[in-house]
Amino acid sequence: MFRLIKLIIEILIIAAIVFWFIQNPGTIQINWLGYATETRVDIAVLILFVFIFIIVILHGIYRKIVTFPEKWKEAQKKKQMYHALDLILENFEARAAKNIKKTLNTMKSLEKLFPEHKLIEKIKGISFLEEGRDKKALRIFEKLSHSPQTKFLGLKYLVEYYLKNGSDEQVLTTLREIFYTCPHQTEFHRLLLRYEIKDQSWKNAITVIMSMMKHREITAVDFRRLKGSVLFFWGKSEYENQKDLDHLKLVEEAYELRPGFSPIACFLAYAYLENNQSDQAKAVIERSWRTMPHIDLVTCYREIHKEQSVMEWIKTIEKLHALNPDSLMSHFYMLQACFDAELWGQVKSHLEIILKKEPHEGALFYYNQLKTLKPEIAASLDKFISTDIDPKSFPAWQCKECGVLQQEWEFFCTSCHEMNSLLWGLPKKIVPRIS
Repeated sequence: MFRLIKLIIEILIIAAIVFWFIQNPGTIQINWLGYATETRVDIAVLILFVFIFIIVILHGIYRKIVTFPEKWKEAQKKKQMYHALDLILENFEARAAKNIKKTLNTMKSLEKLFPEHKLIEKIKGISFLEEGRDKKALRIFEKLSHSPQTKFLGLKYLVEYYLKNGSDEQVLTTLREIFYTCPHQTEFHRLLLRYEIKDQSWKNAITVIMSMMKHREITAVDFRRLKGSVLFFWGKSEYENQKDLDHLKLVEEAYELRPGFSPIACFLAYAYLENNQSDQAKAVIERSWRTMPHIDLVTCYREIHKEQSVMEWIKTIEKLHALNPDSLMSHFYMLQACFDAELWGQVKSHLEIILKKEPHEGALFYYNQLKTLKPEIAASLDKFISTDIDPKSFPAWQCKECGVLQQEWEFFCTSCHEMNSLLWGLPKKIVPRIS
């Protein structure tokens, strides 16, 4: 629409000029170098327009001639790129078919087209690696890692190479170089953290965790869990070497991050006991019990009160139970203490609560014991035991990624090797994550 209006306006302006010349006829006399010529105004204007038109056409021809070499070069580059793409596709097909001869031929053709191109160097390195020519692949990846433009690309493939053919020290060194020289490349943070922990470089591990939180790779909950676990290992190794309360500060910091985590709480409580600080040990166990009751906490609490009789211990464990009365684990450990003290009424009440909500193998063990020792109490609990009951296993450490059960907590799952993935509780059905 706009173009149409513009065209109409141009036509009207030209028509107005022509009409003006028709209405106002006249002549023009030109004197130049002794020559004189005279012509009508309308003819002079027409000659001027023709002259301008010729100049415009000549300028267009000149531009075509001048820019032709550049356009020809661009066309050749495009042709090369299309040819290179065809060669890359052939290379991938040859590698997939394990046709080594064709793979090498396509690589030679690509090298002639782009001798220093980073993509070609990358494909060459991968091809050499797949063919088992490790030294050549290593040289290419090292070359890429020395260039600022391809540093991350080279280091990335060096990591993959060292994971297959190198040592843990080479992997760790390369991962650290990526971490410090390419701070925005976050894909290797978890792998770096794993190797820093294996190397017991606790300070570096904390730095990596802080970076993961900064880049939002982990949630605030995972940050507290990871940092707490690393600080625990760090503080534990320091304390075991020195046996000094000053070296417990790292464990105390870990405990503040994960107050409900029984390995940290028990280690801290036993350390306080070694240094005759039983009140602090009690406070640690009681705070953890509020968050997550655990059998190791009961064992540690019993160690603090080892001089108590069975009945005195019952009163102590009741106080502990009162801190988390809704937890089934709290009821279960209360059940154990009452069974040892032969307080059958309390045994029945705690066992009934467990069987009603979520029966597990531990509860069924005490139910079977009651059948022998107190059959009348067991009979009153029969209504909570169905024939098709599928009791859960006894509480254990379970990996949240693969579902494997472990009796002792470890930083790495023994099955899938995931970091810090073990959670305490009644086992759940977990579908392993596809990696």
